[in-house]
Amino acid sequence: MEKKYNPKIIFGIAVVGIVLVINIVWIFSLSEKRVLKADYPYYSEVEDITIAADAIIVGKVIDAEKVQEMNVNTDPQTRNEVDSIPYTVSKFEAIEIVKGDINVGDIIEVKQLGDFKNIPEATLEEIDGYFKLGNLELLFLASYDDGTPYSTLNPTQGAVQVLEDQTLYSASKYSLFGYETKARSVPQTLDDAIEKISQYIK
Repeated sequence: MEKKYNPKIIFGIAVVGIVLVINIVWIFSLSEKRVLKADYPYYSEVEDITIAADAIIVGKVIDAEKVQEMNVNTDPQTRNEVDSIPYTVSKFEAIEIVKGDINVGDIIEVKQLGDFKNIPEATLEEIDGYFKLGNLELLFLASYDDGTPYSTLNPTQGAVQVLEDQTLYSASKYSLFGYETKARSVPQTLDDAIEKISQYIK
């Protein structure tokens, strides 16, 4: 005797299955964090990054993790066609000036691409590179004529943390300072780094 299936039961099972699949896809889409990706210049030598920087300072983070939407397109022809994007902005007190038109004691703003919490920049997310309140940083900065905040030359080389004992720390293997310094012939302390940088400032 051939077993008969009730069409209503089959339809009900199909609907439940479809709903489950939709819910699983929705859960997975929520669990994937959105990130921003960008291309940055890479500097192979201390001389290169020193020449490229508009300013090089040692600064203390006095305010951090403020997110602002900015349109950084400077081309008047296309500026209005480009949407604003999120940046995480921190304030620094300049402690020591190595290069540039900044004075000791000045308060400057430095922007980092992405909303650190909701839509971070991929590299900064990977190395936990967003600035934190109270940190001391050696910064290689680019400046802008349009009044927008400074930015580091790139996420992996443009900022190096200065620890309490004045040694340098970076979580990126691309950093020219502070990454596994004992295994490499690179400056290990802030004084060493400034001495090296100063050789290339004219």
